[in-house]
Amino acid sequence: SIPSHIGLLWDASASGRKRDHAGELELMDLYFRTMGDGRVDLRLLRDRGIDGGSFPVRGGDWSALRKALTAVVYDGATDLADWTPAQAIGEYLLVSDGLQNYGTQAMPALASNQRLYALAGTAADATRLAALAEAPR
Repeated sequence: SIPSHIGLLWDASASGRKRDHAGELELMDLYFRTMGDGRVDLRLLRDRGIDGGSFPVRGGDWSALRKALTAVVYDGATDLADWTPAQAIGEYLLVSDGLQNYGTQAMPALASNQRLYALAGTAADATRLAALAEAPR
């Protein structure tokens, strides 16, 4: 089952312009309809990650988050590791092409009760994303 509080790690780097955003949003729609009610903390990942805000999901409606995602400006390099896990979040979704080209820090370690799922299109670095999602906790 989907936790009621998740973290969305959205790759907003320049290479993200080439991703299939319509397909990603369609997948998010299915995910949030399954979630029903909850909260999403958004982190935009570039050369420096920034807090994108916290958004409610009510009865599968995630329109405020969707609006924020459609307004994202894609620029800069990619550091997929510039975020810190929060104890209250049970699941992280990483939406990225997996092309890491900035930063030297390792991906943050999650607690044993937390999961990371990597979502990507066909042009992604699938090997890197699989390794991030399958990293031991």
